[in-house]
Amino acid sequence: MVEKKAIRTAKDLTFIGLAAASLTVVKLALSYIANVELVTLLVVFYTLKLGAKRTIVSVNVFILCETFIYGFGFWVISYFIHWNALVVMIYLVSKKGEKKSIVYALFCLLLTFLFGVQTSIIEVLFLSGSADFFGAVLFRYVMGLSFFAVHMASAFLSVLFILPPLLKINFNQNKL
Repeated sequence: MVEKKAIRTAKDLTFIGLAAASLTVVKLALSYIANVELVTLLVVFYTLKLGAKRTIVSVNVFILCETFIYGFGFWVISYFIHWNALVVMIYLVSKKGEKKSIVYALFCLLLTFLFGVQTSIIEVLFLSGSADFFGAVLFRYVMGLSFFAVHMASAFLSVLFILPPLLKINFNQNKL
């Protein structure tokens, strides 16, 4: 019994390490194109294929790697909220039996929009001394709208068009 648990733990660590590494690599590879990303796609894929527990750990390792690479900023708070929320939302949608990529893509679009709002709120909370909090958040969001729009389109389109062929990949975790 102990040996089976050790094998399962080793498999879990392997999947988590590979998932976190691939998130980091794909983020770095596309970092030269502002706000075009495939991390959302991979997080959805890993949630559906590896499960929420492994993906949550992978996402948090990815965030820590990002912090080591880019340093700590207010964006780290947003990352911890956003990526974990994405895993939970995709997991809950998948448990309802949903299999259509358009549904996942729409959830990613919504959550990516909320990521822009969330980062605007966090930045205003920490950086602004404005008495008009909501005005400052709106101003910050509108300032970044071109970046947020590219980010939303990237997340939506990648999940809509790339997720279906990815989901056809069948790796039987019991045989690995």
